[in-house]
Amino acid sequence: MGNITETSVFENMAADREADMMDEDIRWGFDLNETIYNSSHMIGVSEVGPNVREITLLTLLDEGGALTNNDGTRIPQKEINEIEDIAVVWNYDDGGDTNIHQIYNHNTGEIYWEDHDENWSDGDELILNSLLMYADLESTII
Repeated sequence: MGNITETSVFENMAADREADMMDEDIRWGFDLNETIYNSSHMIGVSEVGPNVREITLLTLLDEGGALTNNDGTRIPQKEINEIEDIAVVWNYDDGGDTNIHQIYNHNTGEIYWEDHDENWSDGDELILNSLLMYADLESTII
């Protein structure tokens, strides 16, 4: 199911939360936060000019190309329809800027998007810009 060959960084938190968080702190070098959204949460997407349209977070991930299998094919619509909660892993860097590290299915642990050294596509930019501008990451919405 989905484009994941690894488990989410937070999937094993119940079993060994402290060890997982220490491993991720070392990997990314910062304390991490996790914001959980319902997949139908509405989010703004900036358009050319002053316009902003609202779409669901799930639609944003789909438009940004994040809902794909490892071979690049789109996840079947039936599986997409079953996605309920989406988690965004993020932190503040030393300068106070927000960095998004990962987006995953909070229920299954499938990773839909992961930071890849700022070598971003237009779809990555769409997802990141919308989340940074309109997602209110400091809140948790379920």
